[in-house]
Amino acid sequence: MSATFTSDYIIIRAHESVKAVDLSIPGAQLGNLSTSASPFSGVCSQIMVHYKDSSPSSTYILNKDVKFPEDTNVLITMGGKTENKLMTTSLEKDEEVTWHRHNAS
Repeated sequence: MSATFTSDYIIIRAHESVKAVDLSIPGAQLGNLSTSASPFSGVCSQIMVHYKDSSPSSTYILNKDVKFPEDTNVLITMGGKTENKLMTTSLEKDEEVTWHRHNAS
């Protein structure tokens, strides 16, 4: 799974194993995260990643290009300018992945 940030938008591409999710975001078109790895675009300032493994911490990834690996055991919550929880999805774990992380303070 990959996510590309601009100043106002985030575009997410999901691995084809991710189940379809439809999103409606204020000020944006309806997005679809589907098994065909369709891109999703919406006004978004950050992604919060909740690790489902032994780590209880969360990671905030802010306004930068970041690659989410395929088959990773995380719960991803996208928060917009009002920090609304807009979408969650879980992926399987890949132990050999290198993450680019920005830890929340």
